[in-house]
Order: sequence, then structure tokens, then C-alpha cells
Amino acid sequence: LPVSSQGRKYKKKMMQGIETIDQASTPGEAELCVEEFRKISEKYPDQWLPYYYAAQVLTTHTMGEQDRTAGDQRLDRAGVYLDSALLLAPEESEVHVLNALYIIARMSLDPYNRGQLYYEDLMAALQKAEQLNPDNPRAHFLNGMLTLNMPDYMGGGPIAAKPVFEKAAELFDACLLYTS
Repeated sequence: LPVSSQGRKYKKKMMQGIETIDQASTPGEAELCVEEFRKISEKYPDQWLPYYYAAQVLTTHTMGEQDRTAGDQRLDRAGVYLDSALLLAPEESEVHVLNALYIIARMSLDPYNRGQLYYEDLMAALQKAEQLNPDNPRAHFLNGMLTLNMPDYMGGGPIAAKPVFEKAAELFDACLLYTS
């Protein structure tokens, strides 16, 4: 009975935290989300999802950041949570997709200097995500975004990205059918 109660409390806290993510549109609101997931991770240190969501919020709220120092500081914090999620769930495809997104966020703060530096790590994270779960639509979608934004002469562009996006859409549709 106590274990069952712990599971319900954890699920309830996680659902509340996840609901706040959609409402967080400012850095301050994002910080409240991260704080909530930090508290959950302290109470349930063996669960990877609180670390994952804390890293996700910090990473996504860094996208488009103009201040490189502020972005790097936010990503430094995200990296700590991401490392914990990777440690607890190394075989979870979603964690590797988030790792790829994290690397993209790092690169986007200084693309000219960081592009080549992080490119191999980015591709390795995406390949790992797809290897662990070939049906993960987010891995294919992120790969499509990379392909779309890559120059044509490097194998990118809209024509090259289209089949990747079609595969991602097919997989997203399959997920929706499965969960309905």
C-alpha cells in the first residue's frame, strides 16, 4: 500500500509539473517549472523524468536566446539535469533526442564557432535515439529539421528533408492511433 501511494503521489506531481510547461512563456515562468521538477527529483532521485523535464524546459527556453552568456548559463544548468537523466535512463530514446536538442541549443548561441565543434556529438545523439527506438517520431522530426537547414551541397535542403519529415509524420500518426 505505501508503494502504491508513493507511485500515485509521484504521478500526480509529474502531471502537475508537465501541465505548467505549456503555460510557461517567460523565463520566470520557466524557472518555476524547473524548480518544481527539481523538487520532484529530490523526492524521487531514482526517476529520470523529473530530470528530463527540467533539462527540457531550460533547453527550450534557451532557443532564440540573444545573450550568449545567459544562454550558456541556462544550458549549464540544463546539462546537469540532462546528465542525471542520461545516467538513469541510458537506453531511453527520448533522453537522447533531448540531448540532441540541447546540443543544437549550444550551437545556436554561437553557430559559426560551435557548429563544427558540436556537429559530431549532435549526430551521435540523434543516431543513438533512432537506434534505441526507430519508431521515435521526435528523433526523425529533429533529423528532418537539421536536413532542411543544411545547405543543398551538403545533402540538405527541402527536397532532402521531405522524406524525413514524411517518415516523422507517419510515426506521429502511428503514436496517435496507439494512444487513442
